[in-house]
Amino acid sequence: MARLGYIRCRRKQDIEEFKVVSHAEKLFIDLINEIGETGGKELKEMMNTLSLSDTLVLRSLSEVADNVSDLRLFLSTIRNLNVELVLLDSRNKRFLTDDSFETLSFIFDFVEEKQRIAEIRLRKIGRKLLLYPTDFLKVYGEYKSGAYNSNDAAKLLGINAHRFRELVRTFEA
Repeated sequence: MARLGYIRCRRKQDIEEFKVVSHAEKLFIDLINEIGETGGKELKEMMNTLSLSDTLVLRSLSEVADNVSDLRLFLSTIRNLNVELVLLDSRNKRFLTDDSFETLSFIFDFVEEKQRIAEIRLRKIGRKLLLYPTDFLKVYGEYKSGAYNSNDAAKLLGINAHRFRELVRTFEA
């Protein structure tokens, strides 16, 4: 059961201050560039070093994750190893509860689904997406009840009859 510390920083002073407050037996330090990026070599090393029931001291969760996916993976690993996480930034502590982890997992799944849909859209470049015209449901209902034929329904929607039939096939599939 070791006490480890991890910090992303740019200045020696930050490291010295972190050493004092973290009381870590071993420090992992990734130096950042002017926009806060790092290769993450020490983060990877720290994650490989963590073992069951260790204690990990961080200034903030933003130092171990650059996006929702990274954060979820990090917290999942910490939970699986039963690592005690000490966050020096008290605003981050609310993410350590089971409910917060479930919320984060939901957000992760939501973002993944939206990215999947965006990738599908990109693959369809050049092919027109089938968008339903305004009032399609209303006109479709009246068309199905026999109030209109496909030509009349298409005219009401401001599209040609072929497009209307294509939309009906897609809608009913």
